Amino acid sequence: GKGAQKNPEKAFHYYKLSAEQGNIYAKNNLGWCYLEGEGTQKNPEKAFHYYKLSAEQGDSDAQYNLAYCYKYGEGTQKNLEEAIKYFSLSKNQD
Repeated sequence: GKGAQKNPEKAFHYYKLSAEQGNIYAKNNLGWCYLEGEGTQKNPEKAFHYYKLSAEQGDSDAQYNLAYCYKYGEGTQKNLEEAIKYFSLSKNQD
C-alpha cells in the first residue's frame, strides 16, 4: 500500500508475472503470498516451490524461508538437515 491503495490480488498478479520472467525476488514474494494466502488461496506446496526456485538462484531471504518450510514441514516433509543447510546458506549471504 505504499503510494497506492493496498491491493493484495494485484500485487500477487504482478509478482507472478515477474516470477515467470525469472525475477528471483518476485519468486520469493510469490512464495510468501502462497504461504500466507495473501492475494490468492493458501497453498504451502506452491510456496515451497517458489521459495526453492528463488533460494537456488541465491536469494538469501528465500533461503531462509525455504529453511523455515523444511523445519516446520510447510509444503514439504520436515527435513532438519535441509533446514540447517538453507539457514546456513542464508546467513552466509548477508
